[in-house]
Formats: sequence, structure tokens, C-alpha cells
Amino acid sequence: MRQRWLVIESKGSKESDLKQLEKRLTKKYTQAQSQLRKLCQQEFAALLSQRMN
Repeated sequence: MRQRWLVIESKGSKESDLKQLEKRLTKKYTQAQSQLRKLCQQEFAALLSQRMN
């Protein structure tokens, strides 16, 4: 037996989903920036120690 599915999405639901997605993306972006800062500091410290020796 064939079935047909119809997905109905309300405007409010869509807006809520987009808001949640934006919040998650902002959090991930902030985390990535923090990790990049830490990585850059580590590499910079390593370069400084090489130059000092």
C-alpha cells in the first residue's frame, strides 16, 4: 500500500527552529575562535623559544 506524507510547518515553528540554529552556530563560532586563539599562542610561544635558543 502506497503512503503519502505531508509535512506541515508553521511560521512560528520555523522561526523558533531558526533561532535555535542561530544560537548553536554562535556558540560553535565562539568556541572555534577560542581554540584558534589558544593554538596561535602555542605556536607563537614555540617560535619564541626557538629564537631564544
